[in-house]
Amino acid sequence: MSLPPFPRYESTVVAQFFGHTHFDHLEIFYDTETFQRALSVAYIAPSVTTYDHLNPGYRVFTVEGPHPNSSWAILDHETYIMNLTEANLSDNPQWTKEYSAKETYGLSSLAPADWDNLVQRMVSNDTILQTFFRLYWKSHSPTTTCGHHCKKQYLCEIVTGRSHDPHMCRQFDLSITEAMLYRKAKTFC
Repeated sequence: MSLPPFPRYESTVVAQFFGHTHFDHLEIFYDTETFQRALSVAYIAPSVTTYDHLNPGYRVFTVEGPHPNSSWAILDHETYIMNLTEANLSDNPQWTKEYSAKETYGLSSLAPADWDNLVQRMVSNDTILQTFFRLYWKSHSPTTTCGHHCKKQYLCEIVTGRSHDPHMCRQFDLSITEAMLYRKAKTFC
């Protein structure tokens, strides 16, 4: 497995941007020596296309810059969705702001360490976890809540930026294999 060059380039690579999983989520990458320091965040934005009864969505990032000495840091992101149920009832579909990351999660910044702190808060704060779960599904979840096993699965997915790396899931008493199997079978949700 090749390792991402984040320690070497962490002052240059401010984030990673992905899409088309149809869901709204992120992954955090950690140093490979102690697995304690968050180095990078992969933002996985929702897709505009629908899938398995999911609302369409898109994301707008606010970035610091352009100006001399800009850090180009990600300052915030806002996600917009179109409620398909409402759109099918009228001839005028509306895109509405679903949430702002900083506002919804109470983040002081979108730095990797702040996202890591959010994960630690989700461990003990079920309200934050349920909010993440609802937004992951673009406000169209197949179930109303995320239970104990579901919680472990989602937290494991967030902290496992390095695919198939078991280190970070151990803190949630879940192996990476279990998380991948449950995710595929959707048995937790």
